[in-house]
Amino acid sequence: MMHKLSLSELEQAHEQALRLQEQCVSQGIGIISYYDADFPEMLRHCLSESGKLAPAILLYYRGSLAALTKQGVAMIGTRNPSAGALTACQYFGEKLAAVGFNIVSGLALGCDGACQQAAVDIGGTTTAFLANGLAWENLYPEQHLFLAQQIVECGGLLLSEYAPQLQAHARAFVERDRLQAGLALATIAIQCRQKSGTMHAINATLHSKKPLFVVQYKHKNDCEHEQCSGNSYLLNSGQAQPLRSDNFTDVLSQLQKQGAYSWWALLGALYLANPPYGHDFAAVFLTLEASPRKIAKPALIKLGLLRQA
Repeated sequence: MMHKLSLSELEQAHEQALRLQEQCVSQGIGIISYYDADFPEMLRHCLSESGKLAPAILLYYRGSLAALTKQGVAMIGTRNPSAGALTACQYFGEKLAAVGFNIVSGLALGCDGACQQAAVDIGGTTTAFLANGLAWENLYPEQHLFLAQQIVECGGLLLSEYAPQLQAHARAFVERDRLQAGLALATIAIQCRQKSGTMHAINATLHSKKPLFVVQYKHKNDCEHEQCSGNSYLLNSGQAQPLRSDNFTDVLSQLQKQGAYSWWALLGALYLANPPYGHDFAAVFLTLEASPRKIAKPALIKLGLLRQA
């Protein structure tokens, strides 16, 4: 039975919310909600690792929300990677950031941080979902405080579902994994065990019917590394596609097509909500496939769904 709040309880909650808002402003932390126009659409349809709809309702952030306008690729993996895995983090992180993808990860030690550092090092964009509040003194892991500050300074983004002063806790790491998969159009697992925290984001990716790529290593030391059992399992079971340096061009092409498809899906949803636009909409769609990012804004203006500046 739902508890009915009294007027006094509602007033107390409102006062607490105002204090929290003031605290965020004083610390340079922004707040964005599910009901705001600039809330990322992909997070409205975010699925949990069990396949249930689990959108974020409120997000605290540091950095630039402009990072959310870039197509995201989640790059995740173990906190104890092999030497080959660290090389893969740098190689693929740099390559994807260089062509404009937003590298989405969790700022964790090991693979997460290495991928995000690779993006920052070339001036790319990266977004980190944290399991703690965004007060600098609570940042976890503390070893990545400087990296977190670099991400913000480079136009990237730190995101959290938790109020600024909350410290990281076990369940929060699981909860934030769905958001990494949710914001990304595909997920890349660098290196992971078959039973590991990385699998939370992988399961959410699979339930979302998004592409899953796993780094396929050629050196025995990497293939037989204790942290690589998940890679082998996902590839052998056919749940993931291999990612190697020699097939990166093909994978990149697939990611770019997936990004174009995302724009098609967005405009398709808008059309269903605004059916009178008819043939104009079809014409926009025919143009869209060739250059989704360039045509997106003009397309929305043409449909009357965005005002001309």
